Amino acid sequence: MNIIAIMFGAVIYNYYYNTNYGELKKSIGSELLFIILCALSFIIAAAGVHIYTGIICFCGVSVIAAENGRKHALSTFGLLVLEYAVIFKHNENHIENIAFFVVNGVILILLLAEIKDKINLIYAAVIYFSLSVVMIILKYHFNIADMLSDKRHIVILCASGVLNFIIVCIYYLRRGICGERESARADKMSEVLDLNNGLMLQLREYSEELYKHSVKIGKLSGAAAEYVEADRELAIAGGYYHEIGRIRDDKNYIDACVEIAKENGFSEQLIDVIRQHSTVSEKPKSVEAAIVMLSDCIVSTSDYLENSGKRHAISDEKLVKSIFVNRISKGNLAEADVSEEIIQKLQDFYIKNAFKMNGDNDI
Repeated sequence: MNIIAIMFGAVIYNYYYNTNYGELKKSIGSELLFIILCALSFIIAAAGVHIYTGIICFCGVSVIAAENGRKHALSTFGLLVLEYAVIFKHNENHIENIAFFVVNGVILILLLAEIKDKINLIYAAVIYFSLSVVMIILKYHFNIADMLSDKRHIVILCASGVLNFIIVCIYYLRRGICGERESARADKMSEVLDLNNGLMLQLREYSEELYKHSVKIGKLSGAAAEYVEADRELAIAGGYYHEIGRIRDDKNYIDACVEIAKENGFSEQLIDVIRQHSTVSEKPKSVEAAIVMLSDCIVSTSDYLENSGKRHAISDEKLVKSIFVNRISKGNLAEADVSEEIIQKLQDFYIKNAFKMNGDNDI
Protein backbone atom coordinates (compact mmCIF):
# COMPACT_ATOMS: atom_id res chain seq x y z
CA MET A 1 0.00 0.00 0.00
CA ASN A 2 2.90 2.34 0.86
CA ILE A 3 4.56 1.70 -2.50
CA ILE A 4 1.26 2.28 -4.34
CA ALA A 5 0.78 5.64 -2.59
CA ILE A 6 4.31 6.77 -3.47
CA MET A 7 3.96 5.56 -7.08
CA PHE A 8 0.65 7.43 -7.37
CA GLY A 9 2.39 10.58 -6.14
CA ALA A 10 5.19 10.04 -8.65
CA VAL A 11 2.66 9.71 -11.51
CA ILE A 12 0.96 12.99 -10.50
CA TYR A 13 4.39 14.63 -10.21
CA ASN A 14 5.39 13.44 -13.69
CA TYR A 15 2.05 14.56 -15.14
CA TYR A 16 2.50 17.97 -13.53
CA TYR A 17 5.87 18.41 -15.22
CA ASN A 18 4.67 17.28 -18.63
CA THR A 19 1.43 19.31 -18.86
CA ASN A 20 1.22 22.31 -21.18
CA TYR A 21 3.61 20.61 -23.64
CA GLY A 22 6.26 20.21 -20.95
CA GLU A 23 6.84 23.95 -20.54
CA LEU A 24 7.62 23.56 -16.83
CA LYS A 25 10.05 20.75 -17.58
CA LYS A 26 11.82 22.91 -20.16
CA SER A 27 12.43 25.61 -17.56
CA ILE A 28 14.68 23.28 -15.54
CA GLY A 29 18.30 24.42 -15.72
CA SER A 30 19.92 20.97 -15.95
CA GLU A 31 17.51 18.06 -16.24
CA LEU A 32 20.15 15.47 -15.30
CA LEU A 33 21.17 17.40 -12.16
CA PHE A 34 17.50 17.85 -11.28
CA ILE A 35 16.83 14.09 -11.53
CA ILE A 36 19.94 13.27 -9.45
CA LEU A 37 18.94 15.76 -6.73
CA CYS A 38 15.37 14.42 -6.60
CA ALA A 39 16.61 10.84 -6.35
CA LEU A 40 19.09 11.82 -3.62
CA SER A 41 16.39 13.40 -1.46
CA PHE A 42 13.98 10.46 -1.89
CA ILE A 43 16.67 7.82 -1.17
CA ILE A 44 17.85 9.60 2.00
CA ALA A 45 14.24 9.98 3.18
CA ALA A 46 13.65 6.26 2.65
CA ALA A 47 16.86 5.45 4.55
CA GLY A 48 15.33 7.24 7.56
CA VAL A 49 13.35 4.07 8.27
CA HIS A 50 16.56 2.37 9.42
CA ILE A 51 18.56 5.29 10.78
CA TYR A 52 17.53 8.75 11.92
CA THR A 53 18.89 11.25 9.39
CA GLY A 54 17.21 14.43 10.59
CA ILE A 55 16.41 16.67 7.62
CA ILE A 56 19.43 15.75 5.48
CA CYS A 57 16.89 14.53 2.93
CA PHE A 58 16.33 18.24 2.22
CA CYS A 59 19.79 18.50 0.60
CA GLY A 60 18.58 17.72 -2.93
CA VAL A 61 15.53 19.97 -2.62
CA SER A 62 17.73 22.75 -1.20
CA VAL A 63 19.99 22.76 -4.27
CA ILE A 64 16.93 22.58 -6.54
CA ALA A 65 15.62 25.72 -4.80
CA ALA A 66 18.95 27.47 -5.37
CA GLU A 67 19.30 26.22 -8.96
CA ASN A 68 15.73 26.35 -10.30
CA GLY A 69 13.68 28.44 -7.86
CA ARG A 70 10.90 27.76 -5.39
CA LYS A 71 8.32 26.49 -7.91
CA HIS A 72 10.40 23.42 -8.80
CA ALA A 73 11.62 22.95 -5.22
CA LEU A 74 8.12 23.08 -3.69
CA SER A 75 6.67 20.64 -6.22
CA THR A 76 9.51 18.20 -5.52
CA PHE A 77 9.15 18.78 -1.78
CA GLY A 78 5.44 17.92 -2.06
CA LEU A 79 6.33 14.45 -3.30
CA LEU A 80 8.99 14.16 -0.59
CA VAL A 81 6.38 14.99 2.07
CA LEU A 82 4.11 12.27 0.68
CA GLU A 83 6.95 9.76 0.90
CA TYR A 84 7.76 10.86 4.45
CA ALA A 85 4.12 10.68 5.54
CA VAL A 86 3.66 7.19 4.10
CA ILE A 87 6.93 5.75 5.45
CA PHE A 88 6.56 7.13 8.98
CA LYS A 89 2.78 6.93 9.38
CA HIS A 90 3.02 4.50 12.30
CA ASN A 91 5.56 6.54 14.25
CA GLU A 92 4.69 8.21 17.53
CA ASN A 93 3.57 11.85 17.16
CA HIS A 94 3.16 11.25 13.41
CA ILE A 95 1.10 14.39 12.66
CA GLU A 96 3.37 16.59 14.78
CA ASN A 97 6.49 15.29 13.03
CA ILE A 98 4.99 15.83 9.59
CA ALA A 99 4.00 19.38 10.50
CA PHE A 100 7.56 20.07 11.66
CA PHE A 101 8.94 18.45 8.51
CA VAL A 102 6.68 20.53 6.22
CA VAL A 103 7.18 23.90 7.94
CA ASN A 104 10.95 23.42 8.17
CA GLY A 105 11.21 22.41 4.52
CA VAL A 106 9.02 25.25 3.22
CA ILE A 107 10.99 27.86 5.18
CA LEU A 108 14.27 26.43 3.86
CA ILE A 109 13.04 26.45 0.24
CA LEU A 110 11.60 29.97 0.40
CA LEU A 111 14.85 31.31 1.85
CA LEU A 112 17.21 29.52 -0.55
CA ALA A 113 15.13 30.34 -3.62
CA GLU A 114 15.62 34.07 -3.03
CA ILE A 115 19.38 34.06 -2.48
CA LYS A 116 21.21 36.27 -4.99
CA ASP A 117 24.65 36.64 -3.38
CA LYS A 118 26.89 35.42 -0.51
CA ILE A 119 25.66 37.91 2.08
CA ASN A 120 22.06 36.80 1.46
CA LEU A 121 23.14 33.21 2.09
CA ILE A 122 24.50 34.22 5.51
CA TYR A 123 21.27 36.05 6.35
CA ALA A 124 19.25 33.04 5.19
CA ALA A 125 21.29 30.73 7.44
CA VAL A 126 20.77 32.97 10.49
CA ILE A 127 17.01 33.25 9.83
CA TYR A 128 16.64 29.53 9.16
CA PHE A 129 18.50 28.35 12.28
CA SER A 130 16.73 30.91 14.47
CA LEU A 131 13.34 29.66 13.26
CA SER A 132 14.51 26.04 13.59
CA VAL A 133 15.37 26.60 17.26
CA VAL A 134 11.92 28.09 17.82
CA MET A 135 10.27 25.13 16.04
CA ILE A 136 12.27 22.61 18.08
CA ILE A 137 11.21 24.31 21.32
CA LEU A 138 7.57 24.29 20.16
CA LYS A 139 7.87 20.65 19.06
CA TYR A 140 8.86 19.67 22.59
CA HIS A 141 6.24 22.00 24.14
CA PHE A 142 8.88 24.01 26.02
CA ASN A 143 9.75 20.85 28.03
CA ILE A 144 13.50 21.06 28.66
CA ALA A 145 13.58 17.57 30.23
CA ASP A 146 12.14 16.01 27.07
CA MET A 147 14.62 17.95 24.93
CA LEU A 148 17.57 16.74 27.03
CA SER A 149 16.35 13.13 26.93
CA ASP A 150 16.07 13.37 23.16
CA LYS A 151 19.26 15.39 22.65
CA ARG A 152 20.71 12.86 20.17
CA HIS A 153 17.84 13.52 17.77
CA ILE A 154 18.09 17.27 18.27
CA VAL A 155 21.86 17.24 17.57
CA ILE A 156 21.30 15.19 14.39
CA LEU A 157 18.48 17.53 13.39
CA CYS A 158 20.66 20.63 13.80
CA ALA A 159 23.69 18.98 12.21
CA SER A 160 21.65 17.93 9.17
CA GLY A 161 20.38 21.50 8.82
CA VAL A 162 23.96 22.79 8.90
CA LEU A 163 24.96 20.15 6.34
CA ASN A 164 22.16 21.32 4.03
CA PHE A 165 23.58 24.83 4.08
CA ILE A 166 27.14 23.57 3.58
CA ILE A 167 25.97 21.66 0.49
CA VAL A 168 24.23 24.77 -0.85
CA CYS A 169 27.37 26.84 -0.14
CA ILE A 170 29.46 24.34 -2.11
CA TYR A 171 26.91 24.56 -4.93
CA TYR A 172 27.07 28.37 -4.95
CA LEU A 173 30.87 28.32 -4.84
CA ARG A 174 31.00 25.94 -7.79
CA ARG A 175 28.38 27.95 -9.68
CA GLY A 176 30.38 31.11 -9.04
CA ILE A 177 33.56 29.53 -10.43
CA CYS A 178 31.68 28.06 -13.39
CA GLY A 179 29.91 31.37 -13.89
CA GLU A 180 33.24 33.18 -14.10
CA ARG A 181 34.44 30.65 -16.67
CA GLU A 182 31.22 30.98 -18.65
CA SER A 183 31.56 34.76 -18.55
CA ALA A 184 35.14 34.54 -19.84
CA ARG A 185 34.03 32.16 -22.60
CA ALA A 186 31.16 34.48 -23.52
CA ASP A 187 33.54 37.46 -23.69
CA LYS A 188 35.90 35.45 -25.90
CA MET A 189 33.09 34.35 -28.18
CA SER A 190 31.89 37.94 -28.46
CA GLU A 191 35.40 38.92 -29.56
CA VAL A 192 35.57 36.00 -32.03
CA LEU A 193 32.23 36.99 -33.60
CA ASP A 194 33.27 40.62 -34.08
CA LEU A 195 33.89 41.12 -37.80
CA ASN A 196 36.25 43.97 -36.97
CA ASN A 197 38.64 41.85 -34.92
CA GLY A 198 42.25 41.41 -36.03
CA LEU A 199 41.86 38.00 -37.66
CA MET A 200 38.84 38.93 -39.74
CA LEU A 201 40.56 42.15 -40.85
CA GLN A 202 43.60 40.08 -41.88
CA LEU A 203 41.31 37.76 -43.81
CA ARG A 204 39.68 40.70 -45.57
CA GLU A 205 43.05 42.17 -46.44
CA TYR A 206 44.22 38.80 -47.77
CA SER A 207 41.14 38.30 -49.96
CA GLU A 208 37.91 40.28 -50.11
CA GLU A 209 36.27 37.37 -51.91
CA LEU A 210 37.29 34.82 -49.26
CA TYR A 211 36.21 37.24 -46.52
CA LYS A 212 32.71 37.61 -48.02
CA HIS A 213 32.48 33.84 -48.53
CA SER A 214 33.42 33.23 -44.88
CA VAL A 215 30.92 35.77 -43.58
CA LYS A 216 28.22 34.18 -45.72
CA ILE A 217 29.06 30.68 -44.44
CA GLY A 218 29.07 31.95 -40.86
CA LYS A 219 25.68 33.64 -41.07
CA LEU A 220 24.08 30.80 -43.00
CA SER A 221 25.48 28.24 -40.54
CA GLY A 222 24.26 30.28 -37.57
CA ALA A 223 20.74 30.48 -38.99
CA ALA A 224 20.74 26.74 -39.73
CA ALA A 225 21.98 25.92 -36.22
CA GLU A 226 19.30 28.10 -34.67
CA TYR A 227 16.67 26.37 -36.84
CA VAL A 228 17.57 22.93 -35.42
CA GLU A 229 18.27 24.26 -31.89
CA ALA A 230 22.04 23.73 -32.07
CA ASP A 231 24.71 26.19 -30.86
CA ARG A 232 24.17 29.23 -33.09
CA GLU A 233 27.27 31.18 -32.02
CA LEU A 234 29.55 28.16 -32.40
CA ALA A 235 28.24 27.58 -35.93
CA ILE A 236 28.68 31.25 -36.88
CA ALA A 237 32.26 31.28 -35.58
CA GLY A 238 32.99 27.99 -37.35
CA GLY A 239 31.80 29.53 -40.61
CA TYR A 240 33.75 32.77 -40.15
CA TYR A 241 37.05 30.99 -39.54
CA HIS A 242 36.66 27.77 -41.55
CA GLU A 243 39.33 28.93 -44.02
CA ILE A 244 41.29 31.40 -41.91
CA GLY A 245 44.39 29.22 -42.38
CA ARG A 246 44.68 30.37 -46.00
CA ILE A 247 46.19 33.66 -44.82
CA ARG A 248 49.19 31.60 -43.67
CA ASP A 249 49.29 28.47 -45.86
CA ASP A 250 46.91 28.23 -48.81
CA LYS A 251 47.93 24.66 -49.64
CA ASN A 252 47.71 23.08 -46.18
CA TYR A 253 45.14 25.49 -44.81
CA ILE A 254 43.38 23.08 -42.39
CA ASP A 255 46.51 22.63 -40.26
CA ALA A 256 47.15 26.36 -40.52
CA CYS A 257 43.55 26.99 -39.34
CA VAL A 258 44.15 24.89 -36.23
CA GLU A 259 47.46 26.63 -35.51
CA ILE A 260 45.91 30.10 -35.80
CA ALA A 261 42.88 29.05 -33.72
CA LYS A 262 45.11 27.77 -30.90
CA GLU A 263 47.31 30.85 -31.03
CA ASN A 264 44.21 33.02 -30.59
CA GLY A 265 42.76 31.01 -27.70
CA PHE A 266 39.77 29.53 -29.55
CA SER A 267 37.81 26.90 -27.61
CA GLU A 268 38.36 23.21 -28.36
CA GLN A 269 34.79 23.02 -29.64
CA LEU A 270 35.42 25.76 -32.18
CA ILE A 271 38.75 24.26 -33.23
CA ASP A 272 36.97 20.92 -33.81
CA VAL A 273 34.31 22.59 -35.98
CA ILE A 274 36.96 24.38 -38.05
CA ARG A 275 39.07 21.22 -38.48
CA GLN A 276 36.14 18.94 -39.30
CA HIS A 277 34.28 21.12 -41.81
CA SER A 278 36.17 19.84 -44.85
CA THR A 279 36.18 16.09 -43.92
CA VAL A 280 39.74 15.88 -45.34
CA SER A 281 41.35 15.03 -42.01
CA GLU A 282 38.31 14.24 -39.89
CA LYS A 283 34.56 13.79 -40.26
CA PRO A 284 32.22 16.16 -38.39
CA LYS A 285 31.56 14.96 -34.85
CA SER A 286 28.99 17.58 -33.88
CA VAL A 287 25.85 19.11 -35.35
CA GLU A 288 27.62 22.46 -35.67
CA ALA A 289 30.58 20.98 -37.59
CA ALA A 290 28.15 19.17 -39.92
CA ILE A 291 26.25 22.41 -40.48
CA VAL A 292 29.40 24.38 -41.39
CA MET A 293 30.43 21.56 -43.75
CA LEU A 294 27.02 21.56 -45.46
CA SER A 295 26.84 25.37 -45.68
CA ASP A 296 30.30 25.55 -47.23
CA CYS A 297 29.58 22.74 -49.68
CA ILE A 298 26.22 24.18 -50.79
CA VAL A 299 27.46 27.76 -51.22
CA SER A 300 30.73 26.72 -52.91
CA THR A 301 28.92 24.39 -55.31
CA SER A 302 26.38 27.07 -56.18
CA ASP A 303 29.13 29.66 -56.74
CA TYR A 304 31.08 27.23 -58.97
CA LEU A 305 28.01 26.52 -61.10
CA GLU A 306 27.27 30.23 -61.27
CA ASN A 307 30.77 31.05 -62.49
CA SER A 308 30.65 28.27 -65.08
CA GLY A 309 27.27 29.44 -66.38
CA LYS A 310 25.46 26.22 -65.39
CA ARG A 311 23.62 27.39 -62.27
CA HIS A 312 20.37 28.13 -64.11
CA ALA A 313 20.12 24.50 -65.20
CA ILE A 314 19.69 23.17 -61.69
CA SER A 315 17.04 24.18 -59.16
CA ASP A 316 17.82 25.11 -55.55
CA GLU A 317 16.03 22.01 -54.33
CA LYS A 318 17.90 19.67 -56.67
CA LEU A 319 21.28 21.19 -55.77
CA VAL A 320 20.71 20.92 -52.01
CA LYS A 321 19.28 17.39 -52.19
CA SER A 322 22.15 16.17 -54.36
CA ILE A 323 24.69 17.49 -51.82
CA PHE A 324 22.85 15.85 -48.92
CA VAL A 325 22.69 12.53 -50.79
CA ASN A 326 26.40 12.80 -51.61
CA ARG A 327 27.44 13.63 -48.06
CA ILE A 328 25.26 10.92 -46.53
CA SER A 329 26.48 8.28 -48.99
CA LYS A 330 30.09 9.14 -48.11
CA GLY A 331 29.31 8.78 -44.42
CA ASN A 332 30.18 12.41 -43.70
CA LEU A 333 27.28 12.74 -41.25
CA ALA A 334 27.70 9.32 -39.62
CA GLU A 335 29.68 10.59 -36.62
CA ALA A 336 27.95 13.95 -36.19
CA ASP A 337 25.20 12.75 -33.85
CA VAL A 338 22.43 14.05 -36.11
CA SER A 339 19.12 12.22 -36.35
CA GLU A 340 17.20 11.66 -39.57
CA GLU A 341 14.72 14.28 -38.36
CA ILE A 342 17.45 16.92 -38.00
CA ILE A 343 18.94 16.01 -41.38
CA GLN A 344 15.52 16.49 -42.99
CA LYS A 345 15.01 19.81 -41.19
CA LEU A 346 18.43 21.02 -42.33
CA GLN A 347 17.73 20.00 -45.91
CA ASP A 348 14.42 21.89 -45.89
CA PHE A 349 16.13 24.91 -44.32
CA TYR A 350 18.86 25.07 -46.96
CA ILE A 351 16.39 24.70 -49.82
CA LYS A 352 14.41 27.68 -48.52
CA ASN A 353 17.26 29.88 -47.26
CA ALA A 354 20.71 29.02 -48.64
CA PHE A 355 20.35 31.18 -51.75
CA LYS A 356 18.58 34.17 -50.23
CA MET A 357 21.79 35.66 -48.96
CA ASN A 358 23.53 38.38 -50.88
CA GLY A 359 27.06 39.37 -49.85
CA ASP A 360 27.19 40.27 -46.15
CA ASN A 361 23.42 40.51 -45.68
CA ASP A 362 21.58 38.36 -43.16
CA ILE A 363 19.05 35.75 -44.13
